[in-house]
Amino acid sequence: MLLASCIPLGKETRSSSTSGTKGTASIERREIDNKFLAVVSPEGFFTRGVNTSIEYWMKKDGKARLLAHISSSRPDKRLKEILGVVGSDQWIAFDLNDVTRESGDIAVIIFDESRIVRTERIPNCKRVDLCAEHFDNMASYSIKPNEDNSVLQIETLTGRRTYDVKKGQFLK
Repeated sequence: MLLASCIPLGKETRSSSTSGTKGTASIERREIDNKFLAVVSPEGFFTRGVNTSIEYWMKKDGKARLLAHISSSRPDKRLKEILGVVGSDQWIAFDLNDVTRESGDIAVIIFDESRIVRTERIPNCKRVDLCAEHFDNMASYSIKPNEDNSVLQIETLTGRRTYDVKKGQFLK
């Protein structure tokens, strides 16, 4: 009989960086190594492992608060930039799906301090920087926000799309 279980051994911050700022608020991105011990059998077959996750923290007025609703266990699927929408309490994050050499599907995630407001999927966003190491930033997918981040211009394989963040709709 083979039994298996994982014993958590704690977590450690691998790196942290500021992903976005708006006024006096900022969002910090922390890469977290979640260490564990895998016990595969009662006879003593043990192996150590690490899973990486991403935590986002809102820093405002000298306080930090975990944004659990946008933190991710898939760090390779989130673009590094987060945009603050000026004149609102909303922020914008971007998730990647189905990345190929030419394009990727991007989920535009509109959120505030406590919840995800809405998610809009934009298929076939054109990659302008085809270098494999540069797949995780907005410039690689030609995402261009206006000055207050309320409108996004996004190049796709079928043409340019314009998304109004505050209204939650594509513009004609």
